Amino acid sequence: MAFRSFSLCLFSWLLHGVNAGSSPEVLAVPAMQIDATGEVAAASDAHGMMRKRRAASANSQKRSVKSSRSISADGGQSQNAAADRAASTSTMLLQTRQVTQKTVGNKDLDASVLERVESRLLKLESLLGELSSAIVEDGVRVPTRISSESDDPLALQNLTVFERLRHMEHKIDGGLNWIKDPQLFEEQQVKCQNMSKLKTDHYVCFDKWEEILAKRQQAHSKQKCVVYDLGIRANPEFGVNMMKQQGCSVRAYDPSPTSQKWWENENGDAVVTELKAAGDDMYKLNLVGAGGTDGNIQLYEYNWQQVSIYRAENDVTARPKSEPDVPPQAFNLPVKTLRTMMLENGDSYIDVLKVDVEGSEYLFLQDMFDRMGCPPVGQLQLEWHHFSVDSRYGSPPEMNVLHNMLNSCGYKAFYNRDHWRAEPDYNQGARKIPPMRYTLAAYCKDCL
Repeated sequence: MAFRSFSLCLFSWLLHGVNAGSSPEVLAVPAMQIDATGEVAAASDAHGMMRKRRAASANSQKRSVKSSRSISADGGQSQNAAADRAASTSTMLLQTRQVTQKTVGNKDLDASVLERVESRLLKLESLLGELSSAIVEDGVRVPTRISSESDDPLALQNLTVFERLRHMEHKIDGGLNWIKDPQLFEEQQVKCQNMSKLKTDHYVCFDKWEEILAKRQQAHSKQKCVVYDLGIRANPEFGVNMMKQQGCSVRAYDPSPTSQKWWENENGDAVVTELKAAGDDMYKLNLVGAGGTDGNIQLYEYNWQQVSIYRAENDVTARPKSEPDVPPQAFNLPVKTLRTMMLENGDSYIDVLKVDVEGSEYLFLQDMFDRMGCPPVGQLQLEWHHFSVDSRYGSPPEMNVLHNMLNSCGYKAFYNRDHWRAEPDYNQGARKIPPMRYTLAAYCKDCL
């Protein structure tokens, strides 16, 4: 029983170090002592020694954590990672023996006990594998979250093993509709007492709004409030009304040719003139889309004056062989992730995030949760576009995943419109977009 307790304690230290990047000195200090009969008892001197060693290695730990974060963010790894890991393991085993002997004092220590402990540590190392092998991006994002230890509000840190498992559970269970309430996606979870749609399709909850603004003022924020309006086409009313009625700084994003032409303002649109006169601090249009990575992607133009990630299928079964295929016009357009947008704008918090990006919401939100964990956003307004549906519940699995992630971060739906199915008015040769499902939803956390 005593040996089992000792092993479990060492295991917890080892697991903490693997996940958080702790230095070998921290891993090597067991906070207990073994007496002559093999019993385990709390040892205040061991605790004191542990605290001293922790303080002495604080700078080393920070460098280790910083290096680990950098590897995760950049997708690279040290060429000497395996050698470093082996050296760390060897040092850890040696220090475990030294500290345990010092803790026991003049009493004889059974060498077989230490050998068994060392054997188990090596076994745990082989089972857990190398940390470097789990933080290399190979087409799948390495999940991270916003750091709680850094002064940089957008700094990232790696997830622990158990955080990564839970993150994966939220994704898999949502995708399989293996959740407590598979119809949760269409429910209004909380009631907002002061709700407005700002003469648009998207509702904003103004419950506790004055408290939210007061916190910004206390934090000496340069902006009264910050709104991200993703997907505007030539209809900026949502962001414009938040700027005029609430005094918010608006960051608008849309890469479509329609938005580009509208912003050029060759027709002398009074709204565009007014927005440009307000200055970038109050309203800034970025001719960039929302995506799951930073770079350029193919987007396709359809006859609703917008571009979409969806590509109409070339249905050879519906096209006579004598007729040529007529694909939709494709554009190679820039997209950015939420974190990149925030870094470029110098924002650490978004009060209202509206996302209406013609099917790209999934890539965008997936990166947001994978890269940032729970995002620094007060409330989200979403237009969902989807084709699949689980006919048992009437819910699309890909939506359930993201709804599940929002709930896990504390967001609750204060508005949910019934899903509707419509056939896009697009038919170009044999290319046709099948009937699509839509809905509008709004979630908040800081208004609860």
